[in-house]
Amino acid sequence: LDLGNYTLTRNKVAFIDDGGDFKLSFAYSVGTNATKSKFSLYETNCTVPNSDDVLSIDGSDEISVSPHTYNVTVDKTKFSDSGLVSELDGKGNSKGVLRFCAKIEGMLGNTSVTFEKTNIELSYDLTTNSFSINGNSIQADDIEKTETTVSTVYGVKAFRCTTTDGQEIDGERPIL
Repeated sequence: LDLGNYTLTRNKVAFIDDGGDFKLSFAYSVGTNATKSKFSLYETNCTVPNSDDVLSIDGSDEISVSPHTYNVTVDKTKFSDSGLVSELDGKGNSKGVLRFCAKIEGMLGNTSVTFEKTNIELSYDLTTNSFSINGNSIQADDIEKTETTVSTVYGVKAFRCTTTDGQEIDGERPIL
C-alpha cells in the first residue's frame, strides 16, 4: 500500500537584516504528494497559537509551489510588550531572548497529513545591535513510544431462537 510522499525536510532557517527590518526565513522541502504546506507560529513547544504581534508571517501562510519558503518579520519595537521575550543581564528590553515555535504542515487538500515543529531562540543585544539564532530544537519524528496492555474480560450473553416461531431455545447451546 503506497500512501504517497508527504515528508517534510527543513532546509534552513536564516536570519535576514532587510535594511533594519529583521526577518527569519524558513525553507522546507515538501513531499511530492502534498498539495500545499501550511505554516503557523506558536509559543514555545507549539501548544498555544501565537497572538503576539512581535512576530508576523509575510504573505500567505499556505504555499502550493516549491520551494516552500516562509518569512517571519520580527518587530524589535515590540520587544518590551511581548510575552515571548525574556530579558537578560538586567539590560531591560535591550538584551534578551525571543522564544517561539514554528510549525509546518504537509497538506492534502485541507487535511494535515504530516508536520514538523521547531523551537526557535533568537538572542539579541540591541546595545551592540546583534542578533543570533540559538538553541533550535527540531521535534519532528521524535515519537514517544509507549506500550499499554489492556486485560479486560468481556462476556457475551446471547439469545438464540428457533426459526419457526422465534421462541428461545432452552438447554445447552453450541458455541458459535
